[in-house]
Amino acid sequence: MSGAHGTAFGRSAPGLLARLRPRRVDVVELRAVADRVLPGLAGGRLRAAVLDRRGAGAVLQLEEDERRVRVPLGDLAEDMTAAGVPPTGEGMAAALTAWVAARPVTDASAAREGVAVVDWADAGRSAVG
Repeated sequence: MSGAHGTAFGRSAPGLLARLRPRRVDVVELRAVADRVLPGLAGGRLRAAVLDRRGAGAVLQLEEDERRVRVPLGDLAEDMTAAGVPPTGEGMAAALTAWVAARPVTDASAAREGVAVVDWADAGRSAVG
């Protein structure tokens, strides 16, 4: 049953494997998407920017009140690839928007909801203090 295409299904095994592997999110393309999307996500007390670091690559930084989150853009691209984010402008924009929405809550925001913010008690982040 394997005909000219190499399998009973008319497709070669390498082609099938290529479709099953997630396509890589490119850091340069992610930077372009971030530059376009972040200004619309920032506002109020939230500041969002991509910062260039000499010899270390760009970092995406979110700041809101006392909270600051920094992640290397290359790490974010790898995480998006592993999560199966489509490497399209729309896919990366949606993933970036979801990532910003999942940022750590500020103390003031938690207090408005009646929740006290605690911190990690150990460097391994396995015990809450």
